Amino acid sequence: MQNTISQFGQQFTAMDFGPVALLEPEKALAVDLHMVIVEMIKSLPAPVQTDALLGMAGHLGLPVNAQFNFFQGFYPPAWTILLWLEHSLPGARALSPAEKNNFATVHATAMLLHLLDDHLNDNDLPATHLNLLIRSQLWVFMNRALDDIGHADASARLIAQRFIDEYYASIGHNDGVDSLETYGAHFTQQMAMGFIAPVLMSRRLGGSDLLMADVKSCYGAFGRAWRLLDDLKDMVDDMATDTKSAVYFCLPQTARRFWHAIRRTSCREKDEAIRCVIESIQDQNAIERIVSMICRELHMAATMAESLAMGRYADELRGLAVPLQAQPGSE
Repeated sequence: MQNTISQFGQQFTAMDFGPVALLEPEKALAVDLHMVIVEMIKSLPAPVQTDALLGMAGHLGLPVNAQFNFFQGFYPPAWTILLWLEHSLPGARALSPAEKNNFATVHATAMLLHLLDDHLNDNDLPATHLNLLIRSQLWVFMNRALDDIGHADASARLIAQRFIDEYYASIGHNDGVDSLETYGAHFTQQMAMGFIAPVLMSRRLGGSDLLMADVKSCYGAFGRAWRLLDDLKDMVDDMATDTKSAVYFCLPQTARRFWHAIRRTSCREKDEAIRCVIESIQDQNAIERIVSMICRELHMAATMAESLAMGRYADELRGLAVPLQAQPGSE
């Protein structure tokens, strides 16, 4: 039965977003984000700097070569939003080099902190002295940048703190999450630190509260699409570890009980539980529903980006959806 579940899952692990061909300004921003982390590593005690760089690269699955960049494993819309906010918003004021660096620092550290926290919590990454030191120093760099931003706009620091509070209120707590809808809303809270730089940048560019809300909605829809895709790709592992994912929330209560039983039961009972879960996934059209949701989220994000005059960003979001739109049941 283990072969059966592996074969069933293989067709989804290969699912992916479409590629994004980076423009030269985007490549330059990628370097800026990368250098934030390089400078963070240089700030660590000298004896651990090499281990920190190699360890982080290894955990991200990135080869350390001439093209190495800490953010090359992230889908570009996760960070290109900073560029297109600055260059596309109508009537936006110009940002100084120091301001650009602060927003890049906040976003680079937020992305890696979210990933690091997730992997430490799931025991995918050991809580070694070095990993905890890296995590602490990422926070130092983020807070320094937020303090600089706050010197020009005290309210910005309060907005950032609300996002940080929302993040910590959501991680490790999933009370009331019992459907795809509540699962998506909960994940939006979990990605709260990723909102800080885009929202504060839109504010600094002269945006209204409504504009900041629209930027958050746009980026949140992209983030939820990414999370749903990850849930499809990780489905077999999630079943084995009894992790409640989007696939789980597509299932009726009976099948959910079998999902829980996979990790807890003996071989014969485990085989039966796996069979029942796979049958329910197929009966409920769970994969097709999730693929359709991913496409809808990306469409919503792209539409919102266009309304914000970020046409290039909208094109990138639509490009992500192209391979998935060929899947049965997608919209």
